[in-house]
Amino acid sequence: MAQVHRGKIELNGRAQDVVIRFLKPEIEKRVNEDHRILSELAPIMDSDPRFRQAGFPKLLPVVTDLNRTVMDELDLPATIERQRQAKKIYDRQVMFVGSNYKNVSDINVRDVYLSDPSSKLQVQELVVGEKLDKVAALYQDSIPDLKKGIAEQIARMWVDEVLYGSGFFHSDLHQGNFLVDLTDQKINISVLDFGMGGTISRAMQTQMMEVGAGIDLDRADLIADGFWSLSHEEQNSISKTEFLKQVTARINDIKNGKIAWEPVNRWTSWAMDQGLRFPYEFVSLNRGLLILDKLLKDSGSPLTMSELARKTATKHIGKVITDLRATKMMS
Repeated sequence: MAQVHRGKIELNGRAQDVVIRFLKPEIEKRVNEDHRILSELAPIMDSDPRFRQAGFPKLLPVVTDLNRTVMDELDLPATIERQRQAKKIYDRQVMFVGSNYKNVSDINVRDVYLSDPSSKLQVQELVVGEKLDKVAALYQDSIPDLKKGIAEQIARMWVDEVLYGSGFFHSDLHQGNFLVDLTDQKINISVLDFGMGGTISRAMQTQMMEVGAGIDLDRADLIADGFWSLSHEEQNSISKTEFLKQVTARINDIKNGKIAWEPVNRWTSWAMDQGLRFPYEFVSLNRGLLILDKLLKDSGSPLTMSELARKTATKHIGKVITDLRATKMMS
C-alpha cells in the first residue's frame, strides 16, 4: 500500500531526522480491481460446501467492509488524525515484570510533522527499534519471557482503551506495526501505522460488554440482545426472535459439548452468517481482536483477548456494573 523512507527536514532552524511515508502510485486502481474480483468470487466461495463444512464465515457480507478497511489506508489525512489521537491515548509508561527482569516499558506514538491535507506525503518522527521477534531472539537467554511480556502489555493496553477508555482502537497491531528498542533505562515500544483503526461509541462499549457477559455466562438472551443492539437492525435479514432461537440452539450445543466454547470474534462471524449486519467500526475492531489474539499466541502467552478483557474488567468494576445494568438485561 505504501512505502517508507528516511529523510531530513528543517524544523525550528535545525535538521530533524524523519520518516516519509507515501502511497504507491495508482494503488487506488489496484484496490478497486481487488474489490471487483472479491465481489465476483464471494458468492462462489459462499456456496461451496467445503467452506461451509469447514465453518468459514461467509465472504459476501464482509466484502464491502474489507474494501472500506483498505480504502481507509489510502486516506492520509484520516490516518494522520488517528495517529495524533493515538499519541494522546497510547503514550504511557508501564512496568515490565518478567521472571528475572524488571524495567519500565515506554509505549509511544510518533509525532507527525508538516501535515498538509493536500499532500500525499506523511512526514513523521524517526524512531529506533526492531521487530519484537528480532529483539526477543537477541535477549532469549537473559530475558526469556520478553516477547510474551511485551505482547501482553500491548494487548492489555488495547483492550483497556477499547472497553473502558475512549473506545479508540488500532485494528492492525501485528509485529510489523510496532518497534521495540531495549536500553538499560527502559524498553521503548513505538506503535506505528494508523491506516486502520477507529473509535467505538459509548453505547457500543456497553453492548460489547453485554455480549461478553452473555458468552461467559452461557446466557443466550444477553448474547442475542447485545448483538442485535450492535447491528444495523433495519439491514438485518433475520428477525430478532429468530436470531434468539439460533443463539439459544448454539448455546445448548456448547453446553452439550457438540461445539467448543468460542470468543466474541468467532461469535461475531457466526452472527454475520445468520444475517446480522454490523457497523463498520465493529467489524474493523474485530479484525484488531483477531490480530492481537494471534500476537499473543505467537508470543507463547497463555492469555487470549477474551481472558484479558475479563481480567481488565476487575479494574473497572464500577463501570462494568453500570453498563450491564443499563442494558436492563441484568440486575
